[in-house]
Amino acid sequence: MVRTGAKSEQQSKLAARKYARIIQKLGFPAKFKDFKIQNIVESCDVKFPIRLEGTTACLPVLFLVRVLCTYKVFLFFVSLLSFTYGPLWVLSRRDGGKEFSYEPELFPGLIYRMKQPKIVLLIFVSGKIVITGAKVRDETYTAFENIYPVLTEFRKSQQW
Repeated sequence: MVRTGAKSEQQSKLAARKYARIIQKLGFPAKFKDFKIQNIVESCDVKFPIRLEGTTACLPVLFLVRVLCTYKVFLFFVSLLSFTYGPLWVLSRRDGGKEFSYEPELFPGLIYRMKQPKIVLLIFVSGKIVITGAKVRDETYTAFENIYPVLTEFRKSQQW
């Protein structure tokens, strides 16, 4: 049985138990066993718009530079890559086990396939993010903690 729409793991398990009980009351030999969660989907809003058009070219390099260099060097690389690539409207790339894809003509969000944890993030210009593919809730938290510092570097400046 597939159960969707629960707000928590406990709520999902309780609903599955209730469905099993309903099936039993209808006279079928149903048993509740081997319950497991296959996929957790969460959404959030970082509360700022994100420049996605150049992000896919820069993200793999920025992960490496962020770890190895000072903040000033990191900002230099951000500006250099933005100047070099400009607005990239279609780009897919695989680097270090990560896949970034942004094709706004096909789908309005950037698709980021994180290898560790094995999670898929859908990142939208509005700052909304959908995190999917987790088996346990902590994986979604880890994925968000990994991507948030990079997203802040691609924050769109407010044009008044």
